[in-house]
Amino acid sequence: MSVILLVDDVKNFLDLERSFLRRTTSSLHLASTGAEAIKVAREKRPDLIMLDIEMPEMNGIEACRIIKSDPQTAHIPIIMVTGIPGRREECRRAGCDHYMEKPIAEDEFLGMVQRFVPIRIRQLKRIPVALTVEVLPEGGEDALMLRSKDLSESALFLLSDSPLPLGADVACAFELPDRSRTAIKTRGVVARVVEPDNKENLSSGMGIELTGLAERERAALHSFIDTFE
Repeated sequence: MSVILLVDDVKNFLDLERSFLRRTTSSLHLASTGAEAIKVAREKRPDLIMLDIEMPEMNGIEACRIIKSDPQTAHIPIIMVTGIPGRREECRRAGCDHYMEKPIAEDEFLGMVQRFVPIRIRQLKRIPVALTVEVLPEGGEDALMLRSKDLSESALFLLSDSPLPLGADVACAFELPDRSRTAIKTRGVVARVVEPDNKENLSSGMGIELTGLAERERAALHSFIDTFE
């Protein structure tokens, strides 16, 4: 099993990256500072490091330089991740193996990880279902009432002509339309955005990774989805 170290001081992005890897054959370690990343890299010797650049105390550039200069950790591939464009050359000089700019879509993220470590991705059953979902963006005052297009055990796609930005943290609430009428109330992260005028003519909206499901809610989702052939 591949061991991956995710490093970011923004919890939303750590949660997003972790949700991308939830269905993979990988073991995850998390860090929120450059110094912590160096410590974990030396102790756990991960197979891959996803390293954010902008962090307090010690940024990702310096952390990358130290990790790559240490004979014990120099062999570990490092993918630098940043929300500020134009830093590719700076990252290359620090010794990184690749560079990505936020926002990052799930397919792009997983494809890049698979270039460096041999992970397998488990496919979850996804069913078409129209649910009314209450979505409250973090820091927002007004909830959005949206309709779902499909649902899996850990995610749902919501139709919207004005989707929230990738990485946005939200609270979601909906009710399963089966005999149980289970109320689902959980946290989530926007993991996919489809703009209205996309070239693929896909329905506009956003995919939400459900990151705060309780075991009871997860079991109810599994039972509901399992009834569909």
